Amino acid sequence: MAVPSTVRIAKPSSFRGIEIPGVTIFQAQFCPEQRPALASMPMLSNPLHPLYPVVKRRYDARDPNSLWWNVYTNIAVSPKRVVRSWLNRRTKNAIVEALKVRGYDADGRSISGEDVGTSNLRGSMNILTKLPMIVADFETVKEQAGQVIDRVQQLNAQMGDRRKSGATFQTPESQSQPLPSRRWTTSKPKGSPKSQQSQRKSNRP
Repeated sequence: MAVPSTVRIAKPSSFRGIEIPGVTIFQAQFCPEQRPALASMPMLSNPLHPLYPVVKRRYDARDPNSLWWNVYTNIAVSPKRVVRSWLNRRTKNAIVEALKVRGYDADGRSISGEDVGTSNLRGSMNILTKLPMIVADFETVKEQAGQVIDRVQQLNAQMGDRRKSGATFQTPESQSQPLPSRRWTTSKPKGSPKSQQSQRKSNRP
């Protein structure tokens, strides 16, 4: 299968788990390069797919100097799609707020002239929600989301140091982890019109 020249399809070895003490309601995975969302991969890996031109064009237009991130909830966390969508939304809101507090927009781009957040965050991040997320209050969700962003900031600093020295960057915490399977519900990817339509339907009263 042909792969778009400017968009790289994530392989199982691309993302590595980030072990963060105190973060119990979701698992974070990080990749130092920009990777498309899970829902977009079938379209981007198949030039014959009817949505391939649209999705490829949108990903080609995305800022490579930013953080590409997605939230996923496995059916094992809840068999109800409405619950999984709710978990994705509250996690996404917490991540966006954590980024804003640290001087970034929702894509990890700097919006502050302060010392913190002056450089854009880069790479890709997956947030996989866990069962305790269902009963966690939003303050806990925001607190742990902040810890994840703090760790991503540290990883970005390490990426910068390694780029200067010419060394290869690898997250140190754990072995390579596979991407979420099809049994995960994801927050809507920017490059998928179909997923956006599904999200609008799920938000109807």
